[in-house]
Parts: sequence; structure tokens; C-alpha cells
Amino acid sequence: MLKNLIKKKFVICFLLFLYLLNIFLIGHRSNFNSNLILNFYKKDYGYEESMEIYNRYHSHAKDIKNFIKKYNINKYNIDDKLLGDPFIFESSYPSKYSKNSKYFFSKKNKNNCALLESTKNINLYKCF
Repeated sequence: MLKNLIKKKFVICFLLFLYLLNIFLIGHRSNFNSNLILNFYKKDYGYEESMEIYNRYHSHAKDIKNFIKKYNINKYNIDDKLLGDPFIFESSYPSKYSKNSKYFFSKKNKNNCALLESTKNINLYKCF
């Protein structure tokens, strides 16, 4: 009986070890960074980490987020070519997209609107 109990505990410990080993292997293969767990309480920490990875493709999303904070924008309109980018909507939360907004983000010039600020990736206009 004692021998069976020791075998069961060994099997359970061995399976737990294999489970933890698989978790680490999956984390390593997916480039999981333990700093995300250690710094979960810091504001925008995960966002900053992901933007470092995807900045090359979505640098305009970071610029839009900075403009929204700087000008305290609650609602914004965006160029049709940028509508398909989910990073813009994720990074600009809690501000919302609205066709009727006076603030307009675009990569190209917008007629009948005043240019408020510009970066190499995006322009912010105020339309009247």
C-alpha cells in the first residue's frame, strides 16, 4: 500500500513537471516576456511592449494616441484608408471613432480643414 502511494505521488509529480516544462516551452517559442507579468500594474506597459514589436507597421497608431492625449480628443474621424487598422482603435480607447467629429486623422492633406499638428506618419486636422 505504501508502495502504491509512492508510485502515485511520483506519477503526479512527474506529470506536473512535464506540464510546467511545456508551459515554459510554449512561452519560449511565442517570445513571451515575463516582464509583462511582473509589470502588469504599470499603465500602458503591455501597449508599449507591443508597439515596440509592431511599430514598423503601426507607427501612426502611436502618433494618433499621443495626439488624442495632447488635445484631449473624445471623438475623432479617420481617413478611409486607415479604418482597417485595429491598432488605431485599440490605442485610442476610450476615445471613439465618429464620422461627425471635427478632429480628423489622415496620412494625406485634407481640404477645408486646419492642420493642427503633423508627424512623418500622420496629420491631425480640425474641420469646421
